[in-house]
Amino acid sequence: MFCIQILFAFLLLLFNNNDDVYFQSEKLHGVNWQPDVSVYHIEDDKGEQVEIFAKKDNKGFLYWHRKLKTPVCLIGECKLIDIGIYWDLAGDFFGLEVYEEALTKTDHSEFTEKDYLRLIEILENDWSRLREYKLSDLVEKPENGDPEVDGTSGATKKEIAAEAVVDAVYTTHTIWHLSHVGEKEQLVNLTINELNKDEELMTFLMQTPQLEHTSLFFLELFANGKLKQKDYLNSLVISSLGMDDKPKVKEVALKTLSKCNYSDSYFLQNIIDMYGGLPLKTKLQVLNEFKKVENLPEPLFLAIVHHLETQQDWYIIRVFEVMKNRDQYKDRLNNIASNLSHISNPQLQSILREYQKEI
Repeated sequence: MFCIQILFAFLLLLFNNNDDVYFQSEKLHGVNWQPDVSVYHIEDDKGEQVEIFAKKDNKGFLYWHRKLKTPVCLIGECKLIDIGIYWDLAGDFFGLEVYEEALTKTDHSEFTEKDYLRLIEILENDWSRLREYKLSDLVEKPENGDPEVDGTSGATKKEIAAEAVVDAVYTTHTIWHLSHVGEKEQLVNLTINELNKDEELMTFLMQTPQLEHTSLFFLELFANGKLKQKDYLNSLVISSLGMDDKPKVKEVALKTLSKCNYSDSYFLQNIIDMYGGLPLKTKLQVLNEFKKVENLPEPLFLAIVHHLETQQDWYIIRVFEVMKNRDQYKDRLNNIASNLSHISNPQLQSILREYQKEI
């Protein structure tokens, strides 16, 4: 049985590496892939099912890989290209392999090293203007109707010339669309399914220092309720809130606070310590998330109402909105409300009167 398993793993590895790699982008250099292969399917631009491979490198990170042969149609002819596209777990372009032979330009010359580097640079731009164009719209129509005029003769539209490898706008457009249009959303859904069913993978990824865009990816999935909430989120939020040099990560981390587990004493103390030093604008944002926490722990309640009488009116208003219908704190909030009767803010007074009616 053991020998059969070894043979099977070898055949999978052989199957997955049976192409001669003519070109490989830099991020793929030195990546050693685990031999296990899982096959999934997504829809291409034509709505047809195509194979996608889930791959892990030797460190355990998840990637997606598609191998395909596709025609690149130029003026009057089509050339078949044999390539492999890699995406990271967030569905972002990660790398490109070219198999068997070099990519060529409209004049049949081969891509140079500089051309490949430029191609990868373009493929890494998720919002290239190539997204806006169909293959038939890439070149200007010749005024004299000469069918020989094409991308090599300077007829590439000026607004997209900077978005393509010189003299290879068709190839650039084809590979960019295969890498970006429709794939990302489907790959993200595959990743979500993998993470939710593979607790070991989720644990590994949550315990591994993340790149900024990967941290954002996980936080947004948690914030939108796409990933199962365990203590993974608590540790990710704490580490993300400490990223003062990455304000976008901190902003999204704050939006996940309502999804966290407040029975974790270590997490709770970290949030309390953080909360006291936040500027007012951020505190108001955080209070919006605390409003969604069903069982607000008493230590956090005490941090929120600490010296409440000395706070700005807008903060006091938001606190009472957050505490509305929380029976366990009504008596203490009633005492606080009584001490605020001198404040002349009409909106605050209205909230306090309404609150005291409910008491």
